[in-house]
Amino acid sequence: MSETRTVFDGSAVGAGTGPATDGPNDLAPPYDALAMLREQVEERDSEEQSTCSVEVPGLGWRLVCDITFPYAKYMEWQKLALPKNQRNGRRTNPLSLNQADLALSVLLNTCVEVQYQRTDPNEWETLCDSAGAPLLPGSDSLLRQFNVVDPRSFMRKLFGQGREARLVEASQKVVAKAGWVEGDDGDEDPTG
Repeated sequence: MSETRTVFDGSAVGAGTGPATDGPNDLAPPYDALAMLREQVEERDSEEQSTCSVEVPGLGWRLVCDITFPYAKYMEWQKLALPKNQRNGRRTNPLSLNQADLALSVLLNTCVEVQYQRTDPNEWETLCDSAGAPLLPGSDSLLRQFNVVDPRSFMRKLFGQGREARLVEASQKVVAKAGWVEGDDGDEDPTG
């Protein structure tokens, strides 16, 4: 049996040509496959969101986090969540990670807005200071209001003291939306 192979070379004469079609949205030959690919990529990129919202459980508050961070940055945050004697290793041992520290690094470094819920459950407003500038977890006025000295303490207080699981869950959502780990499909029944 002989095997037929097709090789696409965009520089070849007639590359990207195909059979004629009659539909209104179909392309007639010759069409440029690379131009089509470029248009589809641009359309996809314009539709993708660059932020995701992470709600604080039990409160009408949420963090809006930037999900366009590079993987190298995520690896830095992982190294910071390791014990000091393990930070110089080439590979990160996930079992050694302090998940709460990693969660705090992710949330604090990606947060671009803090929002609160209005009376309408679908209406959110950005938390701003008196000058109209958005307040972030490290803002002095927020730290003073919550009587804490650093943004990590503020985040722990916001998500609940001793409730590291909430922090970890929120940061995992951000990392999953960024595409660096698989998200949790909790709605899917694994038994079929």
